[in-house]
Amino acid sequence: MINHKYFKNLSNICLFLSIIIFCYIFYRALIHHSGLLNDYYLKYYIISLSLIFFSLLSYFISNPIKIKITKFLIFFIVFCYIIEAILTFKLINVIDKQKIKLANKIKDNPNFDKRVVWEAYQDLKRQNPKLIYYQSPKVFINEGDLNILPVSGISNTKYFTFEKEHGQYPEYKTDRYGFRNVDSEWDKEVIDFFLIGDSYMQPGFLKSSIGENLRRKLKNNNGILNLAHSSFGTLYEYAFLKEYLPLVKAKRVVLFYFESNDLTNLYDELKNVKLAKYLNDKNYTQNLYLKQDIIDKMYFKKFKTSDDYKYNVYDNNRTLVQQIEDKKKINWYYFLKLYKLRKITIEKKSKKPIKKFENIIKLFKKFSEKNGAKFYFVYVPEINRYLEGHPIQDASKNYKKVIQILENLKIEYIDLHSELFLKADDPLIYFSFESFGHSNELAFKTVAQMIYKKFF
Repeated sequence: MINHKYFKNLSNICLFLSIIIFCYIFYRALIHHSGLLNDYYLKYYIISLSLIFFSLLSYFISNPIKIKITKFLIFFIVFCYIIEAILTFKLINVIDKQKIKLANKIKDNPNFDKRVVWEAYQDLKRQNPKLIYYQSPKVFINEGDLNILPVSGISNTKYFTFEKEHGQYPEYKTDRYGFRNVDSEWDKEVIDFFLIGDSYMQPGFLKSSIGENLRRKLKNNNGILNLAHSSFGTLYEYAFLKEYLPLVKAKRVVLFYFESNDLTNLYDELKNVKLAKYLNDKNYTQNLYLKQDIIDKMYFKKFKTSDDYKYNVYDNNRTLVQQIEDKKKINWYYFLKLYKLRKITIEKKSKKPIKKFENIIKLFKKFSEKNGAKFYFVYVPEINRYLEGHPIQDASKNYKKVIQILENLKIEYIDLHSELFLKADDPLIYFSFESFGHSNELAFKTVAQMIYKKFF
């Protein structure tokens, strides 16, 4: 027979753990996430407060009932971890199949560059000593003591990029403001398309980009500008708009929204004081077009040697197949938190700043129209939607909300998920090697055709 003291200690332990859980949720919501995700954490507040209530109630429950409740809780916890383990190994099996498929695709492609990133960079660097390894301006986002926050790269510079999604390592030269354009485009009297996006707009060679495909269709002398950098979300992209749109006479602004990470990146950007000013002050600008020399020097100061680039590059010595193999590694921290199980149960809704996003889209439209351009939106889906057995990313769960926001704001848009990928017999034909990453050259050509048809 278990004595009364044991059950009192059990109640004490439950109450203590419940309070710890509540404090952890409070820390995550208000300190770690700066209160940006309070709506998401509301359900966890309710759960933790319920645990505290039942822990207090346990002091007044009879011992036989406590025994039954304890057995049930132990069974429930074990059951949850069994489900988490099943989901984890199921995903590992799916990744294995994807890895084999990618390896065969690469083997069948005679033009695939088999060098790892750093090896290819060093080879090309010997041919062109001035070649620069691409770094996103986001490397400066956590440096709080900067006088200015760059949103572009180094100007008039030959860049090497690690995005080998089309089988080759692209090289390109930046324009006067550090973007991937022919510099003379800035001098055109009229800009037909002012394109804004993240890394989706960067992979591959310039000639195969959406902008260049559009140019071949337009057959006029008007300009097309592409302002894009990797790892950017909607607030950084709004900074593009405010800093550089007033420099030209643009007819159309087109924002490319990549669903899997744009809201995730936005969450980080909202914490940056300088970026937040773009959102909170309608007249705020850093006048970056006048400070390109300073921006260039900031990069050269941060990355003084080749090794500085090497150690700041993700997967610089990993092949594409090895990178997929890495996805099989079990994250035990996530496992203990029942990450996958929560994703399909209580976390069906995304924990992303969708309300802030809506506000920024309003500002996009307003600022574009103020500068004489019409604002358009292109929704770009992630490949996980079309890979069997792969869950979509957290941010992608806002698909319907984003489309609803566009319709409420009366913004014209192209939904590539419904208008392109779902209409294809096999959506994977629009992705390089039918594997993880961005779209391929066929997709860029097709998207350019869709944009052209919409406007002409």
